[in-house]
Amino acid sequence: MCPRPDTAGPVMAALAGDARVQVAALDPQFEAAIRAIRQAPPKRRARR
Repeated sequence: MCPRPDTAGPVMAALAGDARVQVAALDPQFEAAIRAIRQAPPKRRARR
């Protein structure tokens, strides 16, 4: 399912809310994505 395993790790960890990701801290894009995800958590589970 993941086309790039090297980038799928940090992304999946960021989606899971794992703060122990060190690879994402090296890339500004991943860092910005993680900040956006943590600032605005998905509200899809709230309705279920």
